[in-house]
Amino acid sequence: MTIKNIKTQFNTSAVFRVFSSCMHMPTWDKFILKAAEYMSNDAVSILGYYSDNQIAGVIVVAEQANGVFEIKGIAVDCKYRRQGIGKVLIKYVYENFPVSLLTAETDDDAVYFYTQCGFKAEKFTRISENGEYVRYKCVKQIKMQITDRDITKKELDDIYADFTKIEIQDGVPQAPQVRHQFVAEENGVIVGFASGLTNHKWFYLTDLWIHEDYRRQGLGAKLLGMLEDKIKSIGIKHIYTWTTGFINPNFYENQGYYIFTIFENFCEVEGYHKIGYRKDLV
Repeated sequence: MTIKNIKTQFNTSAVFRVFSSCMHMPTWDKFILKAAEYMSNDAVSILGYYSDNQIAGVIVVAEQANGVFEIKGIAVDCKYRRQGIGKVLIKYVYENFPVSLLTAETDDDAVYFYTQCGFKAEKFTRISENGEYVRYKCVKQIKMQITDRDITKKELDDIYADFTKIEIQDGVPQAPQVRHQFVAEENGVIVGFASGLTNHKWFYLTDLWIHEDYRRQGLGAKLLGMLEDKIKSIGIKHIYTWTTGFINPNFYENQGYYIFTIFENFCEVEGYHKIGYRKDLV
């Protein structure tokens, strides 16, 4: 027994021979149209169950939302039925995909199969131009799985979108981050740079750099002061930054900043702390 991805081989006569049994009034043309739809959709996965190098079963699943998958179709070759292949395919999906909820829509002929696989079936009536007919919405809640795996970009985007949704529900206005900066140049060469990002009423000073030949001459304080004046003029109330190392540890205190936290011995060098500074712009 082997289960493998057959998405690129879905539009073949061997697959049609198996999958046609779960189609309504199947024809080759209808199958090819459906195959094109599935094969072009990144959210769709197609698995084949092989026995003695022959395809014996097929399942098509589509991710609808984060953790929610729908079975678009499942079929087993007639000569391999009643051997548990359908159950094996469904089990493979929820053991190898990040599934929290598995759904399917089916008819009277297949609803018993889904209930035997642990799905809960809810009967409903679908209305079409050809009349009314009975269908079943089948749902299986999958036991939570916690795994050590890389997260996909789509999953991460969904998580961040949910964070944004929570903020909106809490009445937090959406404020895009905007970068503000000043550059000091001499003869076309950058010798100083101060930059950061707005975040609602706060400003994160991401960078403050002075070329070593120009340090301890007041340039850092001047760039920082100009940046503070600019962000204060647009309504920013507070500024914060992180710094590390041994160079001029009192610089920020001299500009009116105070420490809000220290990560002692942040790296392998003893006494090399990471320090958080903040300042209220009044």
